[in-house]
Amino acid sequence: GGGTMALERVNKELEEIFKDAKNENGKAAPELFDLYRAYKAGNVTQQEYKDRTRAAGSAARQRHKCSPLVGPAELNDEDILALRAALRAEQPVQHADQDAPAANEQANNRLHAAPQQSTSRAPSVLGTRSREQEEDDPVMAMAHGSARRARHELEPTTPAPPQSMNLSELKFSRPADQCMLENASLPAFELPDPREPGREGRRTTVLSNAVKINIRPSLVIYQYDVSFWFERFGGESGDNKKKVVVPEGVAEILHSRLLCLFGRGTFGYDFSKIVYALTDADQLDMTDGVSPNWTVDEESDKRTFTTTIGAETAWATLRQVGEPLQMDSLVRGQVAGPVFRKYVAAIDVALGERPVYRCIKGAYYDENKRAAWSAIKRLGRDDLHEIWLGYRQTVIDTSEGLMLFVDTAATAMHTPLKLLDFIGNRRRPSCSSSSLTFGMVKAVEKKLCQHGVGKPKMTSSHQPKKTYKFFGLDDVPLRDAVYYDTEAQSERKIVDWWATHFPRVQLHRLDLPCACYSSKSKAESPAHVKRLPLELCSWAGGEPVHGGPPELTQEVIREACQPPAQRFDKLNAIVGSKPTAMEMGVIPNLVTAEARVLESMELVYYNNQSRQTQRVRVDGGKGSWNLQIGGGRDLGFMRTGKNRDPGVAYHVQQWLVINFEPRNMSEHSVHTFLNKFTDLAGQRGIMLSQNTCTVEYDGTRYVDLSKPDEGRLFDYLNKQTSLELVLCFLPENQGANSKFLYPALKRWSETQTGVPLQCINTGKLLKERGGRSNLTDSSYYAGVLLKLNLKLGGTNVHPGRDGLALMRDRPTMVCGVDVNHAAP
Repeated sequence: GGGTMALERVNKELEEIFKDAKNENGKAAPELFDLYRAYKAGNVTQQEYKDRTRAAGSAARQRHKCSPLVGPAELNDEDILALRAALRAEQPVQHADQDAPAANEQANNRLHAAPQQSTSRAPSVLGTRSREQEEDDPVMAMAHGSARRARHELEPTTPAPPQSMNLSELKFSRPADQCMLENASLPAFELPDPREPGREGRRTTVLSNAVKINIRPSLVIYQYDVSFWFERFGGESGDNKKKVVVPEGVAEILHSRLLCLFGRGTFGYDFSKIVYALTDADQLDMTDGVSPNWTVDEESDKRTFTTTIGAETAWATLRQVGEPLQMDSLVRGQVAGPVFRKYVAAIDVALGERPVYRCIKGAYYDENKRAAWSAIKRLGRDDLHEIWLGYRQTVIDTSEGLMLFVDTAATAMHTPLKLLDFIGNRRRPSCSSSSLTFGMVKAVEKKLCQHGVGKPKMTSSHQPKKTYKFFGLDDVPLRDAVYYDTEAQSERKIVDWWATHFPRVQLHRLDLPCACYSSKSKAESPAHVKRLPLELCSWAGGEPVHGGPPELTQEVIREACQPPAQRFDKLNAIVGSKPTAMEMGVIPNLVTAEARVLESMELVYYNNQSRQTQRVRVDGGKGSWNLQIGGGRDLGFMRTGKNRDPGVAYHVQQWLVINFEPRNMSEHSVHTFLNKFTDLAGQRGIMLSQNTCTVEYDGTRYVDLSKPDEGRLFDYLNKQTSLELVLCFLPENQGANSKFLYPALKRWSETQTGVPLQCINTGKLLKERGGRSNLTDSSYYAGVLLKLNLKLGGTNVHPGRDGLALMRDRPTMVCGVDVNHAAP
């Protein structure tokens, strides 16, 4: 009853506030819209906008402010901390200013006297207090914030919570009418006992990709935060500064300065804004001979260190933060919660090899190809991309302690190639660089800007060691391009500048635009944009591919997949070359784990020759099984199509074949496929009638991949009456398939008609392996028929008699486990 009355008061208050914020027409007050427009136009500051909008309903909130629903929100800091500790340890809470036994007895009586009020109401009522109300009542804001944080925080030395808990058993020392959670209770919950290790199967030992981390218990690590500041161009005072993202070159310079400050092997830098070191800030030697380029500020409570970078146009400030990380607490298992994640982050940075190898997408690569585990290979036939093979690592907490998990990684990179050759290869159809025109080059400007992640880097043949950021192409040809000469205070042609400063450089393509290496939008005029002749420019190489085609991703996965023996040889080479840093290292032996190999299950198929079911044993070592029964025939399906009984053939009378790739899939190839496909389907009990099969040898007339028109395609499909199956030959270009054609066909099949659809990728069908293509390979057809029978409503296989014994033993959740690879 009390909860219902409180909810009615809240609703009434909201209605009053709602009326005050609206005019007589039921719309928001027009002055609020005027204020919003003024704020968007910049005529009103953000703080003034907030204050005036809050003031619009403050009077109504003060008049109709509801009283606390359960009790006044007057918990102080001691009560909140005591409540949090009680929730974790299930211990009684005692208030220092009151007699504990009497208060506990009074709170217990009040708790058990009103069991009808549960937390299912209390949180919803508490949640009705708005953010403005919390600002009006700081105590309530503090209580709300502490209650929210209490669910996520865990003190470092707090033991694990018990397996069952009931808030109704808590004893509060304060009077019940002053306790905000006096009537709150949670239903008790029980955690199930852990299941004993299985005893089925034979014992075995599994080699993992993890190594143990060797940490000295007496180690103490200090954390420093780095703040980067950069002078704006033309800035003269400290007021004209801007905080920006850390460039890679600046981070490398700072790392060299940190070597002088801390010493080699005594610190770890994440090449961003965090440094971990073994030396306290008060113990650093700041003499000029020991720590050059560093200045120290002794006036603040903690010493701060500053160094200039780049001719005093940028500087970095180093400041010690947080409490020291005591590794003995970590080794004894006394660290948990957010503090534990700080320890893991410090170890991860210390064991990383960022200064030695290049870090891309969290993985390490050796661009000099000196390490035994590294490799760089060309991809494709056009030499536009290459694959870099490296490794990635992660610190994981296990039952055996902290371990470093290491795995191979691969990513696709752009090759160092001339821009003109790159543009010619990116055009469809491709052309030579000599035949490029101004319009052809400008047409691919957007693709050039998407080359790599961020602004792509390029080099020029007149200064090969220097790199530039590519900002786009000029809007005029080189012969008409001008620059602003600051000495002469006038504009001059870029061609004349090159003839004066680099007379040996011969420029031939004056009809092409220049490559800009400064922003065109931020320049005062087009003459102030920095440019290079396009024929001299090349991609710097080593730029990750951003948004590459699906074919490139598949090729990277194919190159990165390695046999287990070769993969573990690389992992052993990686962990064996791990250096010791910050007095931490790894034990260079991959960890093994005890496991059990379950007996391989039996599968039940239907033998169409003997008209009986037949059991097949799975080869657990290879994960495969043999379906051949002699005479070039295979076992059939347990149920074909919608038939309920095994051994009954399923007939498909009306079906349609559409060829969307007539250039590569000729009529002869279509007939070859259909003859073998229908023959193998008949052996498995699916009778595809050739008399009522309609073949469309050129389906491209119903679809335009450049301008998709589903209506024309759907009109053609809907004209084919009484269809039971549609089989489509799709183009090899997966980009066009995934963008339009395949989704359009699936929508027609699964959301409009329900006609089963089977798609064939012509690239995989016509691909040759070992001198023969899949067009004549029976195993390819067998894989397609497995999918087709399921789409027709059939059942391919049944498990054997004891195949699901573990699942039948007791209620069981099945978790799929797969071997993953690093993202390309």
